[in-house]
Amino acid sequence: MGLFMLIFLWIELGRARLLLAMSLLALAVGLDFIEGLSEDHRWNVYSWLAESTDLDSWTEARFEASAYETLEHFSRSIEEALEMAANSVLWFLFLRHLGTRGDELHIRFRE
Repeated sequence: MGLFMLIFLWIELGRARLLLAMSLLALAVGLDFIEGLSEDHRWNVYSWLAESTDLDSWTEARFEASAYETLEHFSRSIEEALEMAANSVLWFLFLRHLGTRGDELHIRFRE
């Protein structure tokens, strides 16, 4: 069902914008996956960045947190912003598509 929906949306909404929205969602899911890894997991990019760069003194002074905690916090913020951007693009596409079909659609509101 999901594949059918993706193909339908790909045809109806336009490839480039739908690809942008799906890419933003995929990036957000990837960040969410990395965030869910334990600190000592070998795929945890935040641990690698915290260990390979000298951010501890800088993050302690500004945020009163370790480099790993700071990276994880800002990663959550970026991940949520990516999800909101992707959903905004999808809503824009749906509303634009509804606008092109507006002459065929009649909505009445009754009390």
